[in-house]
Amino acid sequence: MIDPQRQFAGARLLVVDDADISAELAAEMLQNLDVTCVVASEGSAALAILAVDSNFDGILLDCEMPDMDGYATAQAIRAMAGLADVPILAMTGHTTPEDMPHILESGMNARITKPLSLQRLSTELNLWIRPRAVAASAGS
Repeated sequence: MIDPQRQFAGARLLVVDDADISAELAAEMLQNLDVTCVVASEGSAALAILAVDSNFDGILLDCEMPDMDGYATAQAIRAMAGLADVPILAMTGHTTPEDMPHILESGMNARITKPLSLQRLSTELNLWIRPRAVAASAGS
């Protein structure tokens, strides 16, 4: 039975962040929440991963990256076959209400503010992430 406080447990997420420490922190927090993750260090690397493996329950996407920012990356992900509906959560220090329209217009669903906290991360994952593998095994 899935813990209702962690409906996302068992999910597989792609974490995209150019800052090694932020990516490591997100990966560690996700592991503590029973979530598997794959890490990409930039937007183009994320697109390369998704081109060969789109089996993710969600994507955590840093907005500020040098090669391809999170906004452009989200738009490119939305254009990829089979990824139009995957939840994309912005990871950003941009916390003003004026930032949300840009986040949403790019194709991201929500925002998790940096610095990340386990509680905020868990809350947002619970709102957006439903593991396909868990749902498939529950239906059998």
